[in-house]
Amino acid sequence: MLNLLNNALKFTDKGEIEFGYETKTHNNQTLLQFYIRDTGIGIPKEKQTLIFDLFRQVDDTHTRRHGGTGIGLSIAKKLTELLGGTIWLESDEGTGSIFYFTIPFEKSGETRKSMPGQPAKKPSLKGKTVLIVEDVESSFDFLDVLLKKSGIEPVWAKDGKEAIELCRENSNIDLVLMDINMPVLNGYDATKKIKKFRPKLPIISQTAYAVAGDREKSLAAGCDDYIAKPIKQELLMEKIGKWLCC
Repeated sequence: MLNLLNNALKFTDKGEIEFGYETKTHNNQTLLQFYIRDTGIGIPKEKQTLIFDLFRQVDDTHTRRHGGTGIGLSIAKKLTELLGGTIWLESDEGTGSIFYFTIPFEKSGETRKSMPGQPAKKPSLKGKTVLIVEDVESSFDFLDVLLKKSGIEPVWAKDGKEAIELCRENSNIDLVLMDINMPVLNGYDATKKIKKFRPKLPIISQTAYAVAGDREKSLAAGCDDYIAKPIKQELLMEKIGKWLCC
């Protein structure tokens, strides 16, 4: 919702912005359907299938004029899908856009029944504390939602120096997700310092691009595991489970 509202404000010079929600039923499931409507620049029809791709904006002119990295809608899409919903838009160039997203809704007291043939229940991560070392807020938001779904309590450090301080002060941290490219102190150097006073604390490095040699550099710095962005939920939870449930 915040990313979509920020976009609406950014690309609307005059007129209005409206947002809200209503309940919908689809395939016997109750949904909350949210909407954000603006009277901004709109999106051309030929661009609408690409707008949720990473680093894509309407065109370079808007990027220069309005700024931004082009990842807001990609993050919104991933967060919505993590919560079991969908996201889409209606737009006409020059007249504005309406973005919609749905979230499954369960009334208090409802429980989900296990279906025959489902895989065995995975070890519980509930109550575990994971330090997310990430300087980009939208990336932290993505991981925050993902981890909380598994009962994990996330803690946020915005750079390597802050990560060292939190690991030193908070003995309850069970695992670290360490971004490599950060200001103040990078992930490699932060990992080396943390391992000196907490050698058994599992650290999983994360990099924005799967560059040859990143895994080897991470392990050489003391990281216990490695994952490349964009992060896949199943793979990340598998790696976290490997270090916290063994």
